[in-house]
Amino acid sequence: LKPGGVLCYSTCSLNPVENEAVVAAALNRVGTLKRPAIQAEVIPLPKLVGLKLRPGVIRWKVADYTYGRLDIAKDGNGASDEEDESEVPRLNWYDSFDAATEDGMEHTVPSLWPPLNVKELGLERCGRLSPQDNDCGGFFVALIKRA
Repeated sequence: LKPGGVLCYSTCSLNPVENEAVVAAALNRVGTLKRPAIQAEVIPLPKLVGLKLRPGVIRWKVADYTYGRLDIAKDGNGASDEEDESEVPRLNWYDSFDAATEDGMEHTVPSLWPPLNVKELGLERCGRLSPQDNDCGGFFVALIKRA
């Protein structure tokens, strides 16, 4: 991206792991480059008549599935004559990378969660298009400008 150039990052998702986490990781990555002249920031989205945008989020949890057996009660009193041997998915939510790895979440990285400097990144300048606001699917958009 040339100096002064603007990159549009957009997804058809409302999952912060695919949206704000990616933008935060990119901004933090640019900040660690050995070329101090390279800087980037999230810039405000233009106002468009008839389009309602919600701000980006700065707090989110990360989900992971675990699988286990499900006991099925047959008599309505909790007693079970048989057990379902199939693996049943259960969704677990994690507040932090440490909590997730401690619980055994595989294939995870710290950048899935909000970074410590999340309030400095301007993620609230990203936009979220919600189905109930715009009669559309869920979308996310961020404009990132290179200084």
